[in-house]
Amino acid sequence: MSGAHPDFERAPREHQWQGKLALLSTVLREKAWRARGKWAWFVVEDGTLVAMRVVESSFKRELRISRRDRPANTDEHKLWEAECAAWLRQLDCERWVLQASQPTGGIEQVYLEDRALSGAKRATQ
Repeated sequence: MSGAHPDFERAPREHQWQGKLALLSTVLREKAWRARGKWAWFVVEDGTLVAMRVVESSFKRELRISRRDRPANTDEHKLWEAECAAWLRQLDCERWVLQASQPTGGIEQVYLEDRALSGAKRATQ
C-alpha cells in the first residue's frame, strides 16, 4: 500500500480501514454496539484514527477522532478543526457534542451523541 501513512501501516490489519469511507459509519456503529462499552476503531490511510463506543451509563455513542502528530501552528490547528468537521459530516455525527479536545502526545477530539440510542428506555428498565 504505497503512500499510506506510517500509522496506517503499523495498525493491525483488522484495524486498517481499506473500504469505502461511506461504509465506515455503518461498520463503526455495528462494531461499537457489539463491543459493549469498549472502543471499536480503525486507522484510515491518512493516519487518522476513528473510534466509537457505546457509553453504557448514558446509552449514547462516543466518537474519537485522533492523530499522532499535533498541529504545529494556528494554521495547522484550523486544518485539524476542518478535518474533524469533515469526519463528523462523513460519519453522520454533525449534531454530536464536543466533549474533549485532548492533546495527549498527538491530538484528539471526543464527541458524544446528542441523544440516547433508540430503545434506551427499554434497555435500562
